[in-house]
Amino acid sequence: MDERTHKEGKHVRNSIFVSMLISFTVALLFIIQQFFDSEFCPGILPGEWSHFFGIFLYPFFHSDTAHLLSNLPPMFFLVAGTFYYMPRRLFIAILTIWLVSALLILAFGRSGCHLGASGIIYGLAFMLATLGFLKKQRTLGAFALIIVFMYGSMVWGVLPQDGNVSWEGHAGGALAGIMLAILWRKKAIYTDEPEEDEDDHDPEHPDMHSTHKISEAVINYHYKPNKHE
Repeated sequence: MDERTHKEGKHVRNSIFVSMLISFTVALLFIIQQFFDSEFCPGILPGEWSHFFGIFLYPFFHSDTAHLLSNLPPMFFLVAGTFYYMPRRLFIAILTIWLVSALLILAFGRSGCHLGASGIIYGLAFMLATLGFLKKQRTLGAFALIIVFMYGSMVWGVLPQDGNVSWEGHAGGALAGIMLAILWRKKAIYTDEPEEDEDDHDPEHPDMHSTHKISEAVINYHYKPNKHE
């Protein structure tokens, strides 16, 4: 095994490890959530600025087990992909998407408890897909097509709708993701050649080829209406 292959393998393992760590944290906090008072909202209550602390909690908690399990697979896939292509910008992306979607929910969301990680999932998906098409880079473009194929139905999740889907959080995340993609379109990514962006010093390696088994996925970002409504 040559040095380049060794570094590539190490980077892939790091991407998987970081994604597993974040996914495990969300799952662990969901277990802790079961000890909360059932009336307590660990998410965002739109218009209730006294409940502002929900901004810092809402991506980590979910309405039920089905909600959590629907979000964990796409979150793992997208976090790993973002770290692989942009290891130094993953946490900047997550924090930006987190805050933009939270503020939009707080200011314009329907009355009720909004919680779940899908605002961040939408943001990462729209960011990577948009970036793949803007940069026209081969492996990122392929990854973007995988995202579109797997999560193409996500586009409907950003449109106003009834039910327990927090489309406001989806729309905020998607908007933040697209903005980041436009902002970073000229930044180098992990698989770029060095000369493509002299201002970015991320490590450069050849493209990695892989075969993916893909299937349609569903992502849910819930909110629970107030009982008096």
